[in-house]
Amino acid sequence: MELLITFDTETVGLDDKIIYDIGYCIHDYQGNIIRKNHCLVKEVFYSSYMQYAYYYEKNILMYLNMIDLKEIEVRPFWNFIEELRYDIEFHNINTVNAYNILFDVQAISRTIQYTVYGIQKRYDADGNVIKEDVLKKQSEGDYFRICTEMLNKHIFKREMSYMCTYHQACENLLASAEYVEMAVKNKWLTENGHNVQTSAEACYRYITGKHGFNESHTALDDSIIEVEILSYIYENCGLSKGIRFSPYHMVRKVFKSLYPQEAEYEKM
Repeated sequence: MELLITFDTETVGLDDKIIYDIGYCIHDYQGNIIRKNHCLVKEVFYSSYMQYAYYYEKNILMYLNMIDLKEIEVRPFWNFIEELRYDIEFHNINTVNAYNILFDVQAISRTIQYTVYGIQKRYDADGNVIKEDVLKKQSEGDYFRICTEMLNKHIFKREMSYMCTYHQACENLLASAEYVEMAVKNKWLTENGHNVQTSAEACYRYITGKHGFNESHTALDDSIIEVEILSYIYENCGLSKGIRFSPYHMVRKVFKSLYPQEAEYEKM
């Protein structure tokens, strides 16, 4: 039985992407989960950065209650990583997955940098500072390579394969007239109303028929639904090769063909 690991992260900020909540599931392609783990990152959760976290006001009381009930621990980042490494080796994991893998490898990479070097600069896997003018010229693929090199060296200690459920979902499920029409009917739209949502939350609603479902925006719970999405695609569609960054463009193309006036004014 081939196993893989699916991550989810909750972060402080879109630019810095420092993780305060990290969770993962170890599972097979049929969606059978054999190991779940998560924690709040001590270096971030108890820092002043937390006030800038997404969903902070919504989730902070929930997290404090979870801590009181011993449903989650606040742990040093590298203590959690040691346990992750053990799980990777024990279960012979070779594939890392996430819904929008680029975001999560960036978040883990930035948290490595934050806990080792500090937040002020960006570094490559060897600890060399990457200049801002170089960063601005990099493609998504280049930055993905830099981040995965850091994860392979500092987290996994070996080469890993990477998969993106977001890409799989957009290509195999969401870039369809059926999904786009359902999304429009149920008002699963972007904030400006000129595109349909392509989030894990929207995808989960589509495949389960639970149209009122809302993500908890906690790392472990969100990683569990991402496992369900991947297994659904694996069993009903088959998995596509490679990783396509910004796969929402595939969905937008369908949306634009069906609703050209609504899509016309979206800023790309």
